[in-house]
Amino acid sequence: MSKLSYYKTVVKKIFLLCLILFQIADVHAQNRFGILAGAGKSSLSKIQGPTDNINKYSSRTSFWGGLTGDFSLGAMGFSLSTAATYHTKGYEFKLQNATGANNTIKDSSFIQSLNYVDINLLLLKRFHLDDRTSFFIGTGPVLSVLVSGKEKSTMSYFGNTMPTTETTKTSLQTGSAAGNYKRIYPSLSFVGGVEFSRISLHFNYNIPLDYYYLGATTKKYQHSMKTFGVSVGYTLFMGKRSEREKKEPREPKEKKEKISTKIEPVKIDSTADTDGDGILDINDKCPGHKGTAKYGGCPVPDSDGDGVNDDSDRCPLVEGPISNYGCPEFKEPVVVVSKDTLRFTIYFEQAKSELKTNGFNTLSEVVRLMKANPRLVAQFSGHTDSHGSVEANSIRAFSRASVCADYVASFFIERHRLIVAAYSNRMPAADLNDPSMQWKNRRVEVILYEK
Repeated sequence: MSKLSYYKTVVKKIFLLCLILFQIADVHAQNRFGILAGAGKSSLSKIQGPTDNINKYSSRTSFWGGLTGDFSLGAMGFSLSTAATYHTKGYEFKLQNATGANNTIKDSSFIQSLNYVDINLLLLKRFHLDDRTSFFIGTGPVLSVLVSGKEKSTMSYFGNTMPTTETTKTSLQTGSAAGNYKRIYPSLSFVGGVEFSRISLHFNYNIPLDYYYLGATTKKYQHSMKTFGVSVGYTLFMGKRSEREKKEPREPKEKKEKISTKIEPVKIDSTADTDGDGILDINDKCPGHKGTAKYGGCPVPDSDGDGVNDDSDRCPLVEGPISNYGCPEFKEPVVVVSKDTLRFTIYFEQAKSELKTNGFNTLSEVVRLMKANPRLVAQFSGHTDSHGSVEANSIRAFSRASVCADYVASFFIERHRLIVAAYSNRMPAADLNDPSMQWKNRRVEVILYEK
């Protein structure tokens, strides 16, 4: 087996071990599993031994992605975060416009493109801002396993007519010889970031703890690599019992098992009728109260709480007296009609309570008159056509009158000077059976008089 095949086998085993741990872990509310992807830079941290100016070595863009697992360590906000990611790394070396004699190197470059699997094991501390948002910091070791890679070299010479030479090497060697790579090298990672619900943003910086490459010279200069970047994570799933544990604390397993042994099945008499309403308890939704079959054995409801049950209430959603079949009862105030009484009419579209331009103009005149005479009182009487139920028309008539009164009150007219009444379609201005005349019935009549 070649060394590269050996590395791939090691990586596969690591991934398999992670999947097994995810399955057998003691899953609870704070444990989560997801995916991670990010980008950043990789560059040389240092080269052990004498070397040329480090500025000739430049960074390369890195990308990574993989699986993550987060295991809670208690209620103090600490957790163990693991990740297995596929990570591209490397660096570039360039020597340009150098000086020298003929046939000496003028320009050259050396590029490493390396592929690793990083195994992260981090200790995190979370600080919760609310139920969904938190920020975190942490640190821990990272093991980088070499999977594959390539080296690309280019060279040109002084006083030489030969074209620039370019060499690409894809079969990388591992070991302790010059130009070889380490199979595995460790780093220390520092992370920080924020989480919102299932989405997280990570900032990470990895410091090498050992070299990863021996320079291709007889002196074997050791190269160390650092990386930094930004990652985005998404939680795919959490513990199955997380929702239940949010509502109630865990109990010891021994206690649960002891209690469960004492539970006996409940025997139900399938022929019993406890409340005597003719519906057997086994089918009765309210076995302790007499009810009807229409409501599954429960009493007839009173949705608006006005003392009239829904079967007898003509307005089951609006409170009203028993004398008016559960519907609101609006009584017209006594208006003293005199020569100073003023009347206005505002019309509405079918099934609507919105004011139009003419309505605003009319109400603006009402405001002007009431400000000019503080003794004036305004009554707004809402009316509807014959379309719709009694309940709907009563509500719509009241809504139309209220809209007009609210508009006038917005100009700082005292509320005690504004009276609102609703008549549904009980006082039509035109024949309710004539469709062409129904627009006259969809109205609010405004009466101004001195009280």
